[in-house]
Amino acid sequence: MQQPLVAISTDVRQFDNYTWHAAPQQYLEAAIAGAGVFPLLV
Repeated sequence: MQQPLVAISTDVRQFDNYTWHAAPQQYLEAAIAGAGVFPLLV
């Protein structure tokens, strides 16, 4: 069975002269474990 994609909104963080897109890990873990989906960071 394929996992459906779910969009997870991210925030932008500056670190070591790079721009990173980040989301709290607990949101990602909850989406995977609780709903069985594949989170896609946007």
